[in-house]
Amino acid sequence: MKKASRRQFIQQTAMTTTGLLMTYPTRLFSQTSQTSMSNPVKSKGYAGKDKLGKLQLWSFERRPLGDHDVLIDIKYSGICHSDIHTIKGHWGPQQYPQVPGHEIAGIVTAVGKNVTKFKAGDKAGVGCMVNSCMECDSCKKGEEHHCETTGMTGTYGSPEKSSPSGITQGGLDYCAKNKIYPQIQIIKAEEINDAWQQVVDKKARYRFVIDTATI
Repeated sequence: MKKASRRQFIQQTAMTTTGLLMTYPTRLFSQTSQTSMSNPVKSKGYAGKDKLGKLQLWSFERRPLGDHDVLIDIKYSGICHSDIHTIKGHWGPQQYPQVPGHEIAGIVTAVGKNVTKFKAGDKAGVGCMVNSCMECDSCKKGEEHHCETTGMTGTYGSPEKSSPSGITQGGLDYCAKNKIYPQIQIIKAEEINDAWQQVVDKKARYRFVIDTATI
């Protein structure tokens, strides 16, 4: 059997590699007027403020919806060890404040005029990257993570000139298609630091998933 390209994989599992904008359940941009589309997206998330790794509730803005962007109302976001390593600076210096979270599930609330495969009301998931040039050989082959020009844009912590904070901010698959379900524990946003520490201490029994309706 021919191995599916990354692009086919993404299409089959309702994920998008066009520009990603993510908001929380305030539904500030559920309306689709062109006037609202030109404004920054007001958001809330739990951000690391320094390499100590303690997360704090933070209000911030994402860039206005672009022609190729998909706006997602985030419902849930998981906690991954990569979030911890990134915020603590284990993989290099970081810019703060930074909202981690790349295991995101939500509902599309608006799309840019050039988006054809998503519409408001669709379910969507976000992985570890949200953009690339889509023009180089690697991107055309479905290997956007090897983008040869701009390089891929990570879901959080990647330099992004259009972002008001200067970097992308996160939301803190194949398994769904094949009915492979994770064992998870849904937590309230206020419990994030306790869950975070359990992962650090290797005491977590399940994948912690944050219910963003509690932010």
